[in-house]
Amino acid sequence: MPDIYIMIPARMESSRFPNKPIAKINNREMILRVLDKCKSEYNLFAIVNSEILVELASKNGYKSILINDICATGTDRIAKAVNLLSLNEDDIIINVQGDEPLINLSMIEKVIEEKIKSPDKVINAVSRINSREEFISRNVIKMVFSQNSNLLFASRSPIPSNKKDLNFEGKFKQTCIYGFSVKELNKFTTSKRGPLEKSEDIEILRFLENNLCDVSIVNLGKNNLHAVDNPEDIKIIENILNER
Repeated sequence: MPDIYIMIPARMESSRFPNKPIAKINNREMILRVLDKCKSEYNLFAIVNSEILVELASKNGYKSILINDICATGTDRIAKAVNLLSLNEDDIIINVQGDEPLINLSMIEKVIEEKIKSPDKVINAVSRINSREEFISRNVIKMVFSQNSNLLFASRSPIPSNKKDLNFEGKFKQTCIYGFSVKELNKFTTSKRGPLEKSEDIEILRFLENNLCDVSIVNLGKNNLHAVDNPEDIKIIENILNER
C-alpha cells in the first residue's frame, strides 16, 4: 500500500491578490483554514515560498517545506518538495490548492479512493457550476470529460457552449484537488509547458498535452465551493461560512 501525502502549495506573490495565503477569513489565515480541513491520518505539508508561512504553520502545529525557487505552478513547487523527501515512486501525492478554504476531508478522500483504484491515472476533482457568472468567469476553470470520466480539455473560456447561448446547467468547474503518484509527478515536472498550458494557464493540461497519462475525473456534484482569486472573494467565503 503506498503512503499518502497531502501537500498544499501556497505562495505570497499572487498577481491578483498579493499575500493571499495570510488573508484572514473570519479572523483565521486562509492557509491555516485549508490545513485545518486537510488534517487527518495522512502526511500533511504546506509547500511554501516564505518564512512567514513556515512560521505560521509551525506555530499552529503544521509541517511545511520551504521552496524559494521560482516555480511555474503549484505542482512544480510540490515536485521540488518531494525531491527533498525519501518517497517511493508509487506513493500518492494529493495536491490541495491553498486557495480552496471550503473543501472538506470527504472530498479529498474521494480523490484518494479513486487514485488507489486507478493507479495509472492522475485524478482531478470537479464540481457543478452554480451560475452563469461562474460559467463566464476567467477565474473559473471549466472542465469537459468523456463518458468514462477521462478529462478531454480544461479552459477558462465557457465550455462546452454553442453559438446561441451560454447555458451553465450541467457544466463543471475544476475543484483544485489533484491526485498523482511520485512517478507521475516526476514526469510532469520534467516535461515542458506546452502552448495549451501556457495559453490557458492550467497546469493539469500538461499531463494531456505531453501524453503523460489519462486524467480521471472525480465528480463532487453540486456544492457551494468557492476558490479565492481576488480580495472580494474573502467576503463571499465569509458569507458562506456564516450562513452555515
